[in-house]
Amino acid sequence: MLYPHDQSPVLFKDKEGINREGKYVLSMQAFIELAGDEGPEDCSNVFPEADIIQWEYLERSEMDGGLIEAF
Repeated sequence: MLYPHDQSPVLFKDKEGINREGKYVLSMQAFIELAGDEGPEDCSNVFPEADIIQWEYLERSEMDGGLIEAF
């Protein structure tokens, strides 16, 4: 599977079929869900590449839904 560019805002789906919004972090080889006041250090927000079945880029200016490309 191809992965997004480092720090790219994305919409991603995990193995459970749950859609999540966040960013991809190349150094961690993981997708990080953006959630409330919790920082990315919270392990419940980190999803390794192997746990993701689908992802889409989000517009950088509109993290709330401007999809521009899907894989």
